[in-house]
Amino acid sequence: MGIFAFTVDGEDTTELGVRLAEDPVGEAAMYFDFASRRPSQLFPGSLTVEGRSPQSSIPQADLRTAYISLDTHAGEWTATFFLNATECGDLRTLNLVQRKAKAATDELTDYVRAAAHRFAWVSITYNAPRSDNRPSLERAPTGRWKHPVSDEPLLEFLSLPFRLAVIQELMYEQDLLKPRFDVYDFAADQGDQSFNPEDTGLECIPSVLEWFRTLPIPARLAERVEEIVFDGGNEIYLQLIPQWDGEDGAFHMESLSESDIVALPQLKKVQDLGGFLGLQARTALIRCGVEVI
Repeated sequence: MGIFAFTVDGEDTTELGVRLAEDPVGEAAMYFDFASRRPSQLFPGSLTVEGRSPQSSIPQADLRTAYISLDTHAGEWTATFFLNATECGDLRTLNLVQRKAKAATDELTDYVRAAAHRFAWVSITYNAPRSDNRPSLERAPTGRWKHPVSDEPLLEFLSLPFRLAVIQELMYEQDLLKPRFDVYDFAADQGDQSFNPEDTGLECIPSVLEWFRTLPIPARLAERVEEIVFDGGNEIYLQLIPQWDGEDGAFHMESLSESDIVALPQLKKVQDLGGFLGLQARTALIRCGVEVI
């Protein structure tokens, strides 16, 4: 039926998914092996939100800023519709400045409407009202997200946004830096400090930011970084702000120390797809012989 479920602990379902359309481009870009886990069939029915089509249920203001996904709500339920990257892929090539300029018109809305299969899949979650009388279900932390003590040389960076971009490349692109961080597992493994990542708003989750800030990065991996991509769709940003829409400057990098750049001797190219780099940071990279596009 094209319906699947996500779970953190193998027992409780945290969200439901419904596969609406074929999207080979989007599925190939998933940070986990989505293609082998999602249903082979598409949902054969007609999915509506309180009787309305998905597009009709999404606020017009949100459609004007369409990028990767769009949210709509029905009571305690949230449905996140993921745009079909195969048919709407041009949206991901726009940087932040371009998207903001187009958000003042209906250009992005019309582009989404023109797609024959505009949404690839939808994630459905239920935000149960909390009760002070509900018994606690917290489990003690396992310690699996505690950083081990390292006895080898480590990479250090003055710029946190640059560090995050390096981690994106080593952890989520090359799968070299372990463990592969998952904010939902991390949040559920905090004992009495456990939380729901979906309830954290549009700011970096402090404990997650601290985890990435203090993550040991072995210096031996420096030579494996030949290219860095600054893109609002990078997985590390969605770990830090699960609800982030890429529309603010949360991860912009206005300046960059040359010491950070030379720490990566094989770095040859930086792609600034999201328009994250300030003039000083861009100039520093070029001065060090790095191609910036």
